[in-house]
Amino acid sequence: FLLGTLRSRSTGVRWVAAEFIARTYYLHRGMSFIYGAPDAPEYWLALEFHGPMVREREYETLELLNSAEATTAKERKRLAPRVFDVVVWSPMEERDLPEGHIAVVVQVEDDVEAAGGEDRLRELRKLRLQPRLLYIAEQNFDNTHWGGKNYSRVLRFQWRNGREAVLQDPLGLPIIGRVRPGRPKQNTDVEDDL
Repeated sequence: FLLGTLRSRSTGVRWVAAEFIARTYYLHRGMSFIYGAPDAPEYWLALEFHGPMVREREYETLELLNSAEATTAKERKRLAPRVFDVVVWSPMEERDLPEGHIAVVVQVEDDVEAAGGEDRLRELRKLRLQPRLLYIAEQNFDNTHWGGKNYSRVLRFQWRNGREAVLQDPLGLPIIGRVRPGRPKQNTDVEDDL
């Protein structure tokens, strides 16, 4: 997909899941997202975040494993899903996804039904333990029309046993976890970098 008036910027190979994420990050966050290594056996091992121009700045990639444990409200806040998190699935040869699959979170909202009602949701929210619905956008998965929505599917997030951050695919497909950009890395190769 080519971007810009001169079409001098590409986000990758059209229709590949990583290209959709790269385009989303470039257009909505002003960042470059790269599936970093052509020889990596799966997405989880090679995801990178950069400034608008790849050589300009690199960001830490925060890896949030599915079923990661949190014991404090601060840890639960860090592990809670956010808009623009990238969800990463395990490789699935049987679905013709040998590298796995990735999608971007476009909306997060509390799951009132899973919480057991509004009152219980308020209690859980105070502890940062509320279940959530994650609306994701993706390409090259099942090619189902989105029907005018800005998302393709909805995933469920919950705190199992009040400690484990668990993201579930309604189709039962194995999710490794989520990634998001962290702090800028120190780049010693670029002079006058702020």
